[in-house]
Amino acid sequence: NATKLRLVLEYVNEQGEWKIWKETLAAEDLSIRLAAASTDKEQAGLLSTNEDLIGADLANALVERGREARNRGDSEQALKNFALAEAVAQRGGAPQAQALALNSTGLVHYDRGDYTEALSWYRKSLALSETLHDDRGAARTLTNIGALYSDVGESSLAWENFQKGLTLGEKLHNDQVTSNITGNMALLYGRRGDYAHALSLLKRSYDLIAPGGDKRALSVTFVNLGNVFLWQGDYTQAEDYFQKSLAMAEAGGIKRLTGYASMSLGHAAELRGDLRDAIGKYEKSLAICNEVGDKFCIAATYSYLGGAVSSLGEHTKALEYFQKSLEIHKAIGDGSEIPLAMARMAAAYNRKGEFPMALRLAQEAAKLGAASGFR
Repeated sequence: NATKLRLVLEYVNEQGEWKIWKETLAAEDLSIRLAAASTDKEQAGLLSTNEDLIGADLANALVERGREARNRGDSEQALKNFALAEAVAQRGGAPQAQALALNSTGLVHYDRGDYTEALSWYRKSLALSETLHDDRGAARTLTNIGALYSDVGESSLAWENFQKGLTLGEKLHNDQVTSNITGNMALLYGRRGDYAHALSLLKRSYDLIAPGGDKRALSVTFVNLGNVFLWQGDYTQAEDYFQKSLAMAEAGGIKRLTGYASMSLGHAAELRGDLRDAIGKYEKSLAICNEVGDKFCIAATYSYLGGAVSSLGEHTKALEYFQKSLEIHKAIGDGSEIPLAMARMAAAYNRKGEFPMALRLAQEAAKLGAASGFR
């Protein structure tokens, strides 16, 4: 459609001669102005004067504006951009773009730890993609559903969704989808103690995405590789990958992943015995995760902070951190982390000499961990 390929041209005067400085697709330019609009009335005015641009191109450009906001930790703006993208897609008869906007909205709720809300948006997206026979869209959302179930300790449901998504990804020969799923499946193997299988899948995931240079995907893959080495006790290798993850996240301006990489570096420092360094990195992580509103990251960092200060003998302060962590994990229904938080609380009570409480928590943590399928 020729009208939808209109260009917005910006000129610059060089030594008295006007030259084209920048070309922007009209839909891209409009998406930037819509995202910057301060009121619904202003947005409506922009749309009414650009009716010919309402459709898939504009909806996808608005999704990209939402991704940019999500990367910098502005979840409210991300949700606004995704909601507008969905409305534009629906109004312009672009159902694939609408499914993408629905899935993207789910991701923001997932970031916040609102898993029930995230799952609701994912299911809407999946239903629409399946109706359209959009295998790529379905594979993308199945991966996200699997990751959510993995986080809450529902490993069987996680496997089921990952397998469905992987089948579609391989059918499509889509490296990005396949890489994302294999990376998520690797973590399930790692948590079960099958480190060789986990590393094999993560290396496959890296090989698939490395040529494209996707900073978000690379940051996630590096932190996952670091976790597997950490679980095996290879702290040097783990820290190397965590540093790579941090560098990628910072280069991409992805605050949420910067927080996770900092937390992971703190955990590695704690395990090698440098508690002061660990606490500094945990505090950096906590500040970032609070800024972006990532409840899982906040809860996990509180848990790690508790462990570090407990090792320094500050058991009362540690238990305060553990309690905050446990409350958040329970609130968001995160079944996989609850037993870990309880185990750390048990260790703190043990150090305080409160052995009956330590034993009770340790037994409950072991029971919950076994039920979740994790070692």
